[in-house]
Amino acid sequence: MVSLSDLLKQLDVSLETYHQSTEFGPGSYAAELQPFVDCEEHLNSSSVHGDRGDRKVVAPDIIDYLRDGLRRTANSKRHQFPLPVILNNCSSPKATRQLITISEESHALQSPQSARVARQIRKKKNTSIFQKCYRLINNQFGGEMAQTKMSKNSIKFRCFWKTTTIYEVLKARQWVETESELDWDFFWSDVGWMYEFFDHIHLADHQRFNHFRNYYELTRKDFLIKNLKRMKKTLEKEDKLEEAANYNFFPQTYALPAEYGLFVEEFKRIPGVWIMKPVGKARGRGIFLFTRLSQISEWKKDHRWKSENPQLYVVNQVENYIVQKYIESPYLIGGKKFDLRIYVLVLSYAPLKAYLYRSGFARFTNAHFSMKKEDIANKLVHLTNFSIQKHAPTYNSKTGTKWSLHSLKMHMITKHGEAKVNELFHDIRSAILRSLLSVQNVIIQDKHCFELYGYDILVDKALKPWLLEVNASPSLAADTPQDRELKYGMLDDVLTLVDMERRLPTQTSLQVGGFDLLVDQGATESSPKTVPSLFSYLGCYNDRDKQLKQMAKAQLASG
Repeated sequence: MVSLSDLLKQLDVSLETYHQSTEFGPGSYAAELQPFVDCEEHLNSSSVHGDRGDRKVVAPDIIDYLRDGLRRTANSKRHQFPLPVILNNCSSPKATRQLITISEESHALQSPQSARVARQIRKKKNTSIFQKCYRLINNQFGGEMAQTKMSKNSIKFRCFWKTTTIYEVLKARQWVETESELDWDFFWSDVGWMYEFFDHIHLADHQRFNHFRNYYELTRKDFLIKNLKRMKKTLEKEDKLEEAANYNFFPQTYALPAEYGLFVEEFKRIPGVWIMKPVGKARGRGIFLFTRLSQISEWKKDHRWKSENPQLYVVNQVENYIVQKYIESPYLIGGKKFDLRIYVLVLSYAPLKAYLYRSGFARFTNAHFSMKKEDIANKLVHLTNFSIQKHAPTYNSKTGTKWSLHSLKMHMITKHGEAKVNELFHDIRSAILRSLLSVQNVIIQDKHCFELYGYDILVDKALKPWLLEVNASPSLAADTPQDRELKYGMLDDVLTLVDMERRLPTQTSLQVGGFDLLVDQGATESSPKTVPSLFSYLGCYNDRDKQLKQMAKAQLASG
């Protein structure tokens, strides 16, 4: 049998050999492994050796801890301990308590790890020395541990996006990947699969899917506006005028071609700059600004306004657009325009239950903002989409065009004071919640479904937030190390909240990782058409690691 000390000695040799070829220098992890040697006396050696009876195999837990606990984030000089991942696989309460104790110790790296080296490590197929140790111990027990591991990690997942962060997060959970059309427990898909298959299959109670059936009621630009307007009218009819007046967070909007006549009347009354957007496209495609109705007349002659049958005008055969009053006075930083990307997770619509992620980012333009006539058509001035800005001559792939939401909030506080900025972020939170309430009775509730939305918010110079659009499939690609760190943590917390492993307590948690509870109608008797005045943690420091550790400790204490 192999002892823990023998295992660590062999591991250290492997690490030394490995780091000689990866710029870290020989033996750089020797000090890092000492806590595991020290903890041996706290672990029952018979458990480490795999004896049965009342004591379960602990060795897999140690291997998990070595593999996951020593993993580092890019640009970090401290360990990252994803404790829930470890505890999910831990088979011994005694070992679990010791792992928590060890995890609270911090160890400084002898050699700083650059983002470049971190990326190189992630790209290597054989970077996990800890996998070798897992196989070593597994051989000592004749494969018994692998079978035990599989019984714990039998969740089968399917994922369409194998080059994005979500796939990386799913693999890190040690779930089992499958390509089966139906034999899966968790499916992260695009909306195309849902259109083709979802209504023709029967899902088991435990299966989960990442879109609601008619998600487009919130994410298609014209439907979003339609639902917001309808909600406002409903509140007015119910004499809830104060709440109805709060639905003023979206620009004046008309759907084309259906409301073209109404738009022309309004344009003549309020001229200026307006913006055209196709309702079903993303990444800034098809968007343009205009200042004259003649520009619309020229555009109408294009095939986009024509029916497939020239003899028959059918509205639903036309590519629909919305036209909005352009926000001509956006809040600028360094003379540049930006908008905010904020993440919202909806677990249920009936009752409504949603979480708001406290981290996000601001997307900046490369060019300085200008409302001059010659700049109206310049997308680099007016559109913040990364797919557009990356083509700018001044674009820097190392720094990108994004700023963390926390950094933005701190910057604004230095200029405007904490009270005004907190009010702004509370208004953003309220706008997001009201948008969900507007579609609550429209979107088809399904216990198998959840959805991660990407909200795009613009702030004007008066510190008023404007909801621009909601994305059903927000980009999960990482452009920079900071972008990857944000999305990795956020998606990991999404999976924790979806709770395939059934680890969360039955009582609703106010915070899970970086997600804060936005609304839970199942746990409150308040009216679903009112927005409670709660402090918003949006843009605050994301203490997800600390919170997850506390949640794990609470689980241990309760059970």
